[in-house]
Amino acid sequence: AGWGINKYLATYAQTSIDLMTSMSPTYFGSDIPADETFVDRLMSNVSSARAAIGLGSMCEDPNDAMMDYGWTQEALESFKQYAASAGVEQLDVWPASIDNSGVAGTIEWFVDQIEAWA
Repeated sequence: AGWGINKYLATYAQTSIDLMTSMSPTYFGSDIPADETFVDRLMSNVSSARAAIGLGSMCEDPNDAMMDYGWTQEALESFKQYAASAGVEQLDVWPASIDNSGVAGTIEWFVDQIEAWA
């Protein structure tokens, strides 16, 4: 997460941790260059088999969201292409509507984008 653990990627990469994933900055689609920089740092320290990129979902009804993660359909598509070209094989998603409607509240284009990754 962006609160500090990311600065220790090289240390964690030397352990037997099965999977390393991100929260911040990649949950948010508001600063794609920062997301891409994080992807580069992660992938330079961890093999693709051990790396996942976390994304915060977008809600059909913004009032259902615990947080607006700022993704647009175009930004998510662009970021996914960048991540794939960097060797990322796995995405994980935090449902923004977890406090209200759960995954059912996720906007359709976001679901379609994630399904297209698989």
